[in-house]
Amino acid sequence: MRMRSQSKKSVPPPSWLTAGQVGGAMSADWQVSRCMPMPKGGVAEAGHVGLRNRTAQWQPHSDEGSPAGLVNVHGRFGDRDGLVYLGRRLDAPEAGERLLSLGHDGGARLFVDGRCVLTAPDTINPAVPGRSCMRLRLSRGSHEVVVAFDLASG
Repeated sequence: MRMRSQSKKSVPPPSWLTAGQVGGAMSADWQVSRCMPMPKGGVAEAGHVGLRNRTAQWQPHSDEGSPAGLVNVHGRFGDRDGLVYLGRRLDAPEAGERLLSLGHDGGARLFVDGRCVLTAPDTINPAVPGRSCMRLRLSRGSHEVVVAFDLASG
């Protein structure tokens, strides 16, 4: 999974954008939940599970050995089926519209600050950077980004 954020305007990006805060490949500092049962309606029915939710059993995720910018959970879950959540906090030092880009092969649902902003339930291999994109206005400050991800049996 790859996630990018970029300013809508075609001007040089601010330094915070290229420094890995709300911009560029954001693979570091992700937390991953335990494997959970898939809702009856699939990932499209997955509810938000925040980083403060203790039942998710959040753990830091390491992408050692993964291509740059890719959050790869296969090494952790193998061919298991179910739903996992990936989450992290982002700091936006200035307000503005961003293009959020999510690369994934399993179905996914994206939440920002607890609100669902994108649902892409289909499983399509391989994972392609930018498979699902959307524009989102972020206020200045800290934001929680959570992705519900269908493991799709590996």
